[in-house]
Amino acid sequence: MNVLVFKVNKLGDNIVFLPVIQAIRQYRPDWRLLLFTNSLAVPLYGEPRGNERYVIRDRGPFLSAWKNPLKLAPFVRTVRQFKPDRCLFASDQGNLAYLLGLASGAPIRIGRRREFHRVPGAINRPEPFDPSGSAALDGWKLLLRLVEDTEGPRLPELPPVPDLDHLMGSSDAQDEGSRSERSRAFPGVPGTPIVIHAGASKDFQRWPSENFIRLANRLCKDHQVYWIRQSVNDGSVLNSGVQVVETPSVAHLVAVLARARLFIGNNSGPFQIASALGIPSVIINGPSSRCWDPFWFPERIRMLRDESVPCVPCEAHYAECRNPRPMQCMNKWTVAAVETETRLWFGRWCAASCGRQTPHPGRQTLNGCNS
Repeated sequence: MNVLVFKVNKLGDNIVFLPVIQAIRQYRPDWRLLLFTNSLAVPLYGEPRGNERYVIRDRGPFLSAWKNPLKLAPFVRTVRQFKPDRCLFASDQGNLAYLLGLASGAPIRIGRRREFHRVPGAINRPEPFDPSGSAALDGWKLLLRLVEDTEGPRLPELPPVPDLDHLMGSSDAQDEGSRSERSRAFPGVPGTPIVIHAGASKDFQRWPSENFIRLANRLCKDHQVYWIRQSVNDGSVLNSGVQVVETPSVAHLVAVLARARLFIGNNSGPFQIASALGIPSVIINGPSSRCWDPFWFPERIRMLRDESVPCVPCEAHYAECRNPRPMQCMNKWTVAAVETETRLWFGRWCAASCGRQTPHPGRQTLNGCNS
């Protein structure tokens, strides 16, 4: 079976989609796979196996390639030469992916019709789209449709936790001790700290960076706090008690988060990694859709959202805040309020007597959210 998969998007989107590719490898190891993805996400999927190939293009240039025949032609040639039997479109893919899937000649093309799709006939096995459904479950249901009439072991009904061991060293051992040994390959992050990441892909998904800085400066008085650098100026405004950590690669980011006792951040890619690792977290949610609420270990995640704001959530529809009171959903959360929530959550999950149970990649939990 030759299978063509399109998943060119951001880091967090690929984290929740990772179980799809890992399941194909585990349950249908003889399938040949052609995966379209972006450069930031490639480390998540690991080195392609002998029957696999990646086409790596960043999201912006990929989405606009249809405007230039010289850029489009190599993509068309690649998918046709692959001769796919089946094609799977992740639900967040743009029209170029659908155009290429149709051009590939794959007789079975599985995906969800969205309001922005403009390629008639691209999908011939449609699945209904639930905008409020879990993003992790969305991709998994597409996979179940992909394999439903194929030979091989039956897949689980729910997506397993993404396996990120390959980003922390060798994957030959799964126990807590071996994970700790592997994480030592990334020096400068001792102990079990509070880790803060203040970034997000869209401006209006970010709690103000100055608030994160003030929070870090408060917490470092009685906690070990690590700050994942966002700009060259980060270190100049943080107290000396806060250690700035460089994460030049996804592997470094995963290793740092794996050592955390508590993660604090926005609803973004690093949070999806922390969630997959089972790290207790405090997340300033703002405008993000509930589809990005944690699917794995939801009981460990404190999602801070202001349900009283009528336009929340809005990020699925807009690229900027359109509230007459800009960033109202974020502004409720003062530094003092987030500090209180953080200390309460730390006390609940991260007391020395409790410790953190590191999840096995195959462990599953039912979807839920702590709001």
